[in-house]
Amino acid sequence: MLRFCGWFVFIVLVLSAVTGVGAGFFLQLGGVFALGALGFWATIAISSLLILGLLDNTDWPSDSTLTILLTLGIFQVTSNFQPFTLAYHNPLWAAGFVGGYLILGLLWSIFKWQIFLGEASERYESVKQRFLESRGLPITYELRKGQNRIVIPQDKKVQWTDYYNDYHRSDSLIPVARDNKSRIIAWMCYWPWSAISFLLRDWIRKLFNQIYENVSRIFEKMQERIFASTKEDFATAADRDALRETAAQRRNRESA
Repeated sequence: MLRFCGWFVFIVLVLSAVTGVGAGFFLQLGGVFALGALGFWATIAISSLLILGLLDNTDWPSDSTLTILLTLGIFQVTSNFQPFTLAYHNPLWAAGFVGGYLILGLLWSIFKWQIFLGEASERYESVKQRFLESRGLPITYELRKGQNRIVIPQDKKVQWTDYYNDYHRSDSLIPVARDNKSRIIAWMCYWPWSAISFLLRDWIRKLFNQIYENVSRIFEKMQERIFASTKEDFATAADRDALRETAAQRRNRESA
């Protein structure tokens, strides 16, 4: 319903710009949406926030396109900044702008795909770590193509393969470009907002993750100090061995 209303408003704005119907009403708003006025910047801010809010939705390109068209349509009929008129009277400038925008979008999508693959690689390694830890196996690393990678023991590769296939059903650990077509195209089309999101959200998150990694030992020591006495509540390896030995002796007596 909201999408329908948005397209309806955009069509009304286009018809008004072409036919002049309702121009008087829209011209009265010219001072509000004039280039540099408060309404001008508020409109840009609101539309940008809407697009940023749609970044996590893989179905968001059509809604983001509608938001951009509505914003440009509002400026076209109410403001002294008329983007469609400007493009019509300056076709070479408009073509250069579109070409530059597409080139920057392509470069940004390559950069974002590299970041996306790096994060997926870290997630893949963490799943391998959980697999080994759940089986009480040591974590060892080896250098592969300049990166430290967790090693799956040869005799555990069949188990790891089954574990990975089960995990892969709910979460794709190794991204494939064709399965992320919508995401990549969105990065190309809406790279300014994707860049803002990266700077305000992804970069800040990475910064605080790095800070946490550097100070995590402090929190772990606090936990170890407060819960140090709880170790006495749990059985040790020696307790398990003694229990098994007692059970074996009991069975021997009963069989005798």
